[in-house]
Amino acid sequence: MKINMTLVLILLLAGQIGAQVATTEVSGEIRGTINWSGTILIKGDVNVAKNSQLNIAAGTRVLFAANSDQLKDGDDKTRCELNIRGILVARGQSTRKIVFTSAAPAPRMGDWYGIQLLYSEANNILENCQVEYAHNGITIKNSQGQIANSEFRYNFNAGIVAEIKSNPVIRGCIITGNGYAGVVCNLGASPVLSNNLITQNPIGVILFGTSKPNLGSLNNDINYNQGENRITSNEQYEIYNHSNQTILAQNNVWSESSPAQIDKIIYDFNDNNKYGKIEYLPVFRERTGRTNLEQYAALNQSAVTVQASAQASAQAPGQRGQQNQSRPAETNRNNVAATNNVPEAVSPAANQTQTQTAQTTANLNPAASTEQSPENIPLAAAEEVKPLNTSKGTTEPEAASTVIDYSQVFLEVFIDGGKKEYVRRPKLEITNMLRNFVSKGEVRVKVNISPSGEIESTSILKGLNEILDKAVLETVQQYKYKPGKVNGQPVRFTTTELFRFE
Repeated sequence: MKINMTLVLILLLAGQIGAQVATTEVSGEIRGTINWSGTILIKGDVNVAKNSQLNIAAGTRVLFAANSDQLKDGDDKTRCELNIRGILVARGQSTRKIVFTSAAPAPRMGDWYGIQLLYSEANNILENCQVEYAHNGITIKNSQGQIANSEFRYNFNAGIVAEIKSNPVIRGCIITGNGYAGVVCNLGASPVLSNNLITQNPIGVILFGTSKPNLGSLNNDINYNQGENRITSNEQYEIYNHSNQTILAQNNVWSESSPAQIDKIIYDFNDNNKYGKIEYLPVFRERTGRTNLEQYAALNQSAVTVQASAQASAQAPGQRGQQNQSRPAETNRNNVAATNNVPEAVSPAANQTQTQTAQTTANLNPAASTEQSPENIPLAAAEEVKPLNTSKGTTEPEAASTVIDYSQVFLEVFIDGGKKEYVRRPKLEITNMLRNFVSKGEVRVKVNISPSGEIESTSILKGLNEILDKAVLETVQQYKYKPGKVNGQPVRFTTTELFRFE
């Protein structure tokens, strides 16, 4: 098989005739040290070999050809993958993120397969990145990784998958709008998560088998983790413990506040005694009600720096509330639409033996790029997690240093009240003609809403067929929302609308 690694300069009309944008087309195996910057178009699987390193400069856009793989190789022979068996250093900046996305004009969930860290002993780094429209945003198999200040959204299955004894550190990320779960843990994985926002997924975090994520542990030992994740407004469960392990998820913010209420939005031993417990007390209590808001503004490159203070207190440790008897018993997990119980994880394609030929290690930095890529970016050591002072049962975060630019587009969870409200919401009319195109499944629509509550744009994230998708889109375009406000200020916000069909 011939592997293509060709530099192609494409002339684009970008604001004025004759503007030139350099695009590098890439597929095949990478050996040695390679630097990417500018725009990278991946048309077939890219495999970074063991003992090799891929450095990606801030501001780089990595585009994946949608629903195709010219090499027809890897875990999914129909979609492109970025497979790392060596080292990946993707270190963006708050104002110049690295974006991994679909090359389609109208992207959808699952257009490409995802980034995979595969049996790598290196400390891979993703910082200030955005990963969207993949099957799984990033999959970590028996590997380490530092994943920080990044966003994983609109991926078909999950934003982050940790499995086969992987132990990544995931900090300060926004994991939202994925099709099955924000984070999936399996096969003995033990990721450490802190200061993340996990929201608006069907399930926030789900774990299987012997996996044991650390979502917050205030024990003064080597497993100390401050937590302070905001796991809220996921559609079915915030955490679903499908393992036999006791999971520590202390010092986090939840959709609900009392133990009795939190019990209803997690699934564990109290629902089925063959699963382990989720220990979530104490709960991190924020006085402002705005955990992650300043962080979100920074991730979206719209914050301005001022001094603003924030204080928070944690509920003192105590015994978990009694099981709520009204919680549904475990039933068939293969039908998400019919019940509030959770399906098994969407299985990726079976692993295939990869037969890649050796490839040149020439530097692929586009000649027209205005930024010089580094020859070697040093790997950062894992940051030490310092214990908070919990002697009085409180946690005091550092003073916030940002205030929000209200012109940006906010996630629904950040508007006052944390939930959209409607002025007009017509139902989808199933005509006799349309009935012929209804099939079991779901259609998800992304909606951007103006400060006045009018729809600015809509797009299909996940569809069933052209006719049904069009009917759903036309229905949503008739919606009108109450203006979304942040701190009383009308703002633009984004949400998703879900249509389930039996």
